Amino acid sequence: MGVIKMHETTIPLKSTAAAQYTEAEAAVTLGLSVEELRVLIREHIVKNDEELGPNFVATFSASDIVLLRLLSKTGCGAAALV
Repeated sequence: MGVIKMHETTIPLKSTAAAQYTEAEAAVTLGLSVEELRVLIREHIVKNDEELGPNFVATFSASDIVLLRLLSKTGCGAAALV
């Protein structure tokens, strides 16, 4: 398992670069509930709920986890990162 350190925060990551996280795994890694993760995604990533659809299944890469960590800790929108 790899580790990324960001401003006093350590994020444990899966050992392979191709590893994918389920929604539940991503939430645990970020220290959020699944519902909090969904709110974070709705607030910062998707334009509207229709993009998610009724059968949407989310998987996340290590870089997704890092981005979501930044969004969850700073409270900034995706536009602020551009």
